[in-house]
Amino acid sequence: MRLSILIAIVLLPVAAFAEMPRINPAFRFSAENPNFTGRNKDWMADARTGCWLFDGNPAPGETVEWSGDCQDRLATGDGTATFYKEGQARLTIVGKFSRGSLTGQGKLVNGGDIYEGEFAFTAQYGTGVLTKANGEQYRGTWPGSGTYSLPDGTNCPALARRYQRFFVIYGSCVTETLRK
Repeated sequence: MRLSILIAIVLLPVAAFAEMPRINPAFRFSAENPNFTGRNKDWMADARTGCWLFDGNPAPGETVEWSGDCQDRLATGDGTATFYKEGQARLTIVGKFSRGSLTGQGKLVNGGDIYEGEFAFTAQYGTGVLTKANGEQYRGTWPGSGTYSLPDGTNCPALARRYQRFFVIYGSCVTETLRK
């Protein structure tokens, strides 16, 4: 009896932690080491403010605008980062930034799709909810597992996996690929 309780106490935290994969060390290094030369493609400067933000993998031709404080040339504190491609707003991220990236709670708006939840280095990472413009919703971990819901009340187990610059949601009731 005592052995089974001990095993449960030891394995439960391990099982919960096993759901979340480690952040790629190269990605983490780039995010934690700002580069103001413009040679590191993961960092972008707001042309208006000169404030730098970490994107992690910006698309060619992408630019950023930052509304918030800038400390030591880095986006800092509560603010909004709007990413543009070819002059068109692509996505907006709102939250508390530190050293140029959002880590913690935040909100990402991409067209009519809204993600609210946890971020690490300006990317969805942890627990969050994505609500699509059409009313479909994924609730779970990023990357990881969760539940996908349709507006008619249908639910199915689903997996969120990163593929290059976006997440792909897999599940029996998923109607389309979801992209960051």
